[in-house]
Amino acid sequence: MSLRNLRESSDEYELILLDNTGGRFRSAAEALNHGAVMASGDVFIFTHQDVEVSPEELLQMESYSESNEDLGVAGAAGVSAPFRVFSNMKHGDPPVNVGRRINGPVKVQTVDECLFMVPADVFRRYRFDEETCTGWHLYAVDYCLTVLAKGYDVCAIPVSAYHGSPGYSISEDYYSTMELIIRKHRTPIICTSLGFYTPYLPMAIQRGFREFLIRR
Repeated sequence: MSLRNLRESSDEYELILLDNTGGRFRSAAEALNHGAVMASGDVFIFTHQDVEVSPEELLQMESYSESNEDLGVAGAAGVSAPFRVFSNMKHGDPPVNVGRRINGPVKVQTVDECLFMVPADVFRRYRFDEETCTGWHLYAVDYCLTVLAKGYDVCAIPVSAYHGSPGYSISEDYYSTMELIIRKHRTPIICTSLGFYTPYLPMAIQRGFREFLIRR
């Protein structure tokens, strides 16, 4: 995000920056829960530090919350089924499309963590699960599955933005967190922007399949 452009915007907003260089937070879920407690707006937008998005696009994101009373989560990139990623974002260097372009909200199972929003009233009922998401991955995936089970909608929305990282490099805790999410939700297939997972196969096999696809 361009902080200078955001600060020059005449629109009302709160900017809450979280610095974990000193290791204050043990997980992304803990850090973002801490930031959200300090927020007072009607919509909470969470984003990675290497995402570039204009203030106008952020306002557009907010408008989708106002037009859908059942919205639980909306993200700039979402997945409805294995390998069905919907997004108007670009990522990497050189920039490439993240997924299938959309003109309006599309219902999905999960959204990517790079840029997403949660209505404040929903977040005050359900926070990020610090017991399940003990590392730095998949906190939005787990959150989406939680609010879906509560009857809310999860949507990918058309947001023009750029994510510097292509997202292929992940740490060991990605897979250990996914195992915890699988046990928690018992969903037949969990779709993410980095592939899909199931409780019916050992994680070692699923991990090997994902890494094979990346090497191709």
